[in-house]
Amino acid sequence: MSSIAMSRGGSGEPLLGAQARRASLPTTFSPPGSPTISGGRSVGSLASSIKMAFPTRRQLVIVFPMLVLGIFAYTSERSLSNHASNLIQSTQSTASKYWRAGRLSWPALADNRGGRTNGRRVLNTQEANIQWTEEEQWLRNWKWDSPAVHESLQVRLDQMTPSEEHLRDWTRTLRLKTRAGTGIGLGADDPPRPISSGDEDEEWRRQWTSQNGIKYYGGSWPKFSQLLEEAMTGQSYGSCPKFDWEEEYAKLHEEVMTRQRDTRIMEIACSAGSVCGGLADRLIGLSSTFLFAVLTKRAFVLGWEHPIPPDIVFDSPRVDWSTRFRAHSTAPRALYNADNLPVPAVIEGHNMKGPSVDGFWSNFHETYANESWIKMEGLNRGVLFRAFKYDHAGLGLLDMGLKEETIYRCLLNYIVRPKPSSLEFITRYTSYFSLPSVFSVGLQIRTGDRAMTNLATDAAINTMNYHSQFFQCAREVAETYSQPGQRVLFYLITDSGALRQQALQEFPGTVVTGFLPVHGEHGGSGPVREEYEKMQQLGDKLFDPEQAEKDLTDMYNSVAEAWIFASTDFQILTSRSGFGKIPTWMRGHRGATINLPRSEMDERGRKLRLPRIDCAREKELATFSSIAQEWSLG
Repeated sequence: MSSIAMSRGGSGEPLLGAQARRASLPTTFSPPGSPTISGGRSVGSLASSIKMAFPTRRQLVIVFPMLVLGIFAYTSERSLSNHASNLIQSTQSTASKYWRAGRLSWPALADNRGGRTNGRRVLNTQEANIQWTEEEQWLRNWKWDSPAVHESLQVRLDQMTPSEEHLRDWTRTLRLKTRAGTGIGLGADDPPRPISSGDEDEEWRRQWTSQNGIKYYGGSWPKFSQLLEEAMTGQSYGSCPKFDWEEEYAKLHEEVMTRQRDTRIMEIACSAGSVCGGLADRLIGLSSTFLFAVLTKRAFVLGWEHPIPPDIVFDSPRVDWSTRFRAHSTAPRALYNADNLPVPAVIEGHNMKGPSVDGFWSNFHETYANESWIKMEGLNRGVLFRAFKYDHAGLGLLDMGLKEETIYRCLLNYIVRPKPSSLEFITRYTSYFSLPSVFSVGLQIRTGDRAMTNLATDAAINTMNYHSQFFQCAREVAETYSQPGQRVLFYLITDSGALRQQALQEFPGTVVTGFLPVHGEHGGSGPVREEYEKMQQLGDKLFDPEQAEKDLTDMYNSVAEAWIFASTDFQILTSRSGFGKIPTWMRGHRGATINLPRSEMDERGRKLRLPRIDCAREKELATFSSIAQEWSLG
């Protein structure tokens, strides 16, 4: 019987890390000595024991097959244990060597090209004295009223020890500072601030960590050491080092937008009435477009005419990518009011197929070399992993220093940051998930648009039994990869309200959730066209405030869910769904993802039999590139 027993309707006690499927993982690591069998006996001494126990060849021949089977069983289990150990060991940071007596002992400041020191970067500026309309001021004044954390998390917060509470508060304060960007466009302050990122303020981090010490109280030492590195670099463990292209591109972008250079712009757009997808599709298209803006030396611009402007949802840490919300909106940059602007070359990018994607992007630098302004409409297919195989783009990625495990995190972190109100909510979850005494498994269960539009269908179909493979997999992952003493939680995101409620009831103390994410365009082109027709009836108005309130809230909810999901230790995703892919790539940790097929029914309404997947086996781990081969690519 598993030592992680998820008793249905049980006491609500948080699960403890189990060792049923593997040997206990150490909290510190040292180079292995000679191979040993359980009990501490070396392979050499074991051979001597065998020779003494079976002195004749006949006895050995009889016993030998049984011995082989026993050793095979042991080595298989040992291999699994080693993989789990290596997975955790590979996530240790080098910052731990600077940790002394509860505080970081920082190395001396050095002006090296890899460091992040204050004052190195020339901050980009924004337009001042913009006369916003009354409607635009409504958008500028809108603030997300972030809810309290879900009671499933609050129960766990109330059970924290003083040491856990102190470390969580320390982590949360750090992230509220270092993961912030700067408001731009409609979301800019008045007067607007120079664009900067909180992670660049090393002086603040040095002073703050010297005044606020933390203690290692147990649990996963690698997770604790990652927090130390986060304090020293200002970024989550494994994030991008400081690359030369970052400053070079910020300078180029500013020069283009202030007309010190010829107009060369790469815009990702979502025109009113177009189908552009939900948040995941948009982030995938955004990151792909930005990559090729960098590679072809163009200023990146982000414009959504529906449902709401992106500069109300995101801040920027580096460049001002804002543009007009709608065609007759106020321009956030003087460039957009110029009389001699080139006409954009509009490219329809929605639902590109794999071969079309490769053909288009592999030759992009030549095909569109002479275009001054390129406007990608509704791009919802990713190309970052595929770009490594393109001749021209592959060389560019090599020069930029980007790798598969960091490319999404690097590019998205360069372009967008959640607004302060979003960060306030996000960090309430992520600071708890980062505790060394917690092992979090992210569960993304996509059930389909019907769950969001038909409550009766949702309740009838989306049951725990129907989606049992996800919870079974989560249990096997926890048994395999959690460390002794860690409390296990399953962070569930799903579009099914019925499934979420049932999971909370059946696994109290284990399942944690936030709120129901809403797909911005569930139902496809029909609802989008209907919304566009309503917008046309508004005349000179930009939007309907009631609809805008709903759209803004839905988008903020989705952003929060995605960023929280990216902080889990392990992710279990639904195949042929984009929402879970982006957070997994944003996290960028190899060997910590499994892709499961979604449940489906036959023509008689019976659940189709799914292949049995043992999530404790290393071969079930998904690679980033394999996830990128399906659905919205990558």
